[in-house]
Amino acid sequence: MKKILLPLLVLALFVVACNKTPNANPNRAAMLRTGKWKVSAASVMMRLPNGRDTTLNYFSMIPACHADDYLRFDSLNHGAVYNGGTSCSVADADSISFIWQLRNDDNTIDLFNGFTLIDSVAETVLPYHIDTINASSTPIVLDTISTSPTVVLDSAFTLQFGVVNSPSINIYNATITNFSQSSFIMNFDFVAHYPQMDWYIQAVPTIKLDTFHYSVTYTNF
Repeated sequence: MKKILLPLLVLALFVVACNKTPNANPNRAAMLRTGKWKVSAASVMMRLPNGRDTTLNYFSMIPACHADDYLRFDSLNHGAVYNGGTSCSVADADSISFIWQLRNDDNTIDLFNGFTLIDSVAETVLPYHIDTINASSTPIVLDTISTSPTVVLDSAFTLQFGVVNSPSINIYNATITNFSQSSFIMNFDFVAHYPQMDWYIQAVPTIKLDTFHYSVTYTNF
């Protein structure tokens, strides 16, 4: 009887070993730890005051004092954002620590504890910037689209985009794509606000909640 049970036990262990699903990206954490990662491209999709989505070049908005910052993913899931040499202020720290973890077969990443990976995009709109036919005349002559049943002025909003310091934030479930030893893309969302503008009735925009979608490319250097 013992001679029969032993082969059956070995066979059962073999089946369990074959059915175990291996990590799809066994070297991803090690590759992150061996690199110095700097932003090389970035975009953000957000909503305009007219309610339509648009995609902006976020990389061009990054201040020069942050453009040379880089990440190090250290052991024990610690990491830091390092000042690349250009400081925004003499009070800036040389580095800011964070905690990171890979999940979902290393296809997503979480970043905790005051992580300052990204600046928030600020969208401002100044309504009723009048497009005039003749601003030097007395009185000023306004361009009108129609006069019936009501006068509609040909006005244009002054729309501006910029970045502001993000508060201490955490990033959850950011997806990692196009991963290699030389670069990867991280995609994540922020809940933010945008100024909705109904130009024909509002003197100031209504601030509404929205989700901004970031796509950031990091390059190992």
